[in-house]
Amino acid sequence: MAYLKPPWFTRTIFNKIAMAAGVGGSETLTVTKRVSRQPREVPVPQRAPVIAAYRPLAGKVVEGYWRQLPDDADHPVFALTPKG
Repeated sequence: MAYLKPPWFTRTIFNKIAMAAGVGGSETLTVTKRVSRQPREVPVPQRAPVIAAYRPLAGKVVEGYWRQLPDDADHPVFALTPKG
């Protein structure tokens, strides 16, 4: 998976403030497999519908990332489904 290093101000100051204040519902999410304990993401072939729903909600904030990394494989995707 590709990675774009954010600018100094974003990674050093803004991200810490955003996480502490919960800006825009910011949270860190990691889902691990039960046996291997490895991080688990939606498989690449199944990411398109999740990304298509997310991008309009996130707006212009994320468009630069998709211009630089247009492949769905470069964007981690999590699908949350309720139990029961």
